This record gives sequence, structure tokens and C-alpha cells, in this order.
Amino acid sequence: MEGDSCTRAAQAAIEVVREECGGMDMEIREIEDGMFMEIPTEAAEMLDNAANSPVPLDNFQQVVDDSNFIRSWIGGIVASEDVENDPMSSEYANRVYTYAESVFDDPLDFTASDLIGSDALQIVADAA
Repeated sequence: MEGDSCTRAAQAAIEVVREECGGMDMEIREIEDGMFMEIPTEAAEMLDNAANSPVPLDNFQQVVDDSNFIRSWIGGIVASEDVENDPMSSEYANRVYTYAESVFDDPLDFTASDLIGSDALQIVADAA
């Protein structure tokens, strides 16, 4: 029951933000239970249009290449965890992968290991 009331409160807060900020080309999305992200409408539409189930590495790379917001958000949040932004590091690839999973509604069709040394990981590392 307690979780239901928290979910209702979060949904109400999202509706207030949408109402107040509706003309600002921003969307509020829940990326994990209880974790919300304000995302430009253009980037949200790109994610919706990239929806392949599951999402291949090429689509992920295109999204981070085309959306400064998404690559900066992923790069910044990983950097805040005190992980060196090294595109050849498995630790860095694992953290980027975790946040990449939260951005897409569909599952990813690649692993964190596939990110190591990839152009997509380099793009995120450069944005951090």
C-alpha cells in the first residue's frame, strides 16, 4: 500500500511539472522506479523512434551521436560516480551500459563488453 501512495504522489508531481513546463519542449520520464529525468522533447522522440526490440548497438550509437543531452547525461552521471571515463575500461563500459538500459524502454541487444572500445563509448566518454 505504501508503494502505491508513493507512486501516485510521483505521478501527481510529474503532472504538475508537465503543466508548469509544458511549453518548454521538455518531457519528464521515469527511467527507473522512483527515478525521473527531464528530457528534451526532441531527444524523447528520438528514443521513441529508435525503438527496436531489442535495441542494437548501432541504434544506441546513433542516439548518443545525435543527442547531446543523452550522451552528456550518461557521461555526466557516470563521471559523478568517480569512474574514469576510459572507453577501453570494462568498469566504465558497465556503468554506461547500466544507464543506457534505463534510457530505452526496450532491452539492449548488446552487452557491456560489446561497448568496450566502441565508437558509442568513446562518444559518451568525450561528453563527460
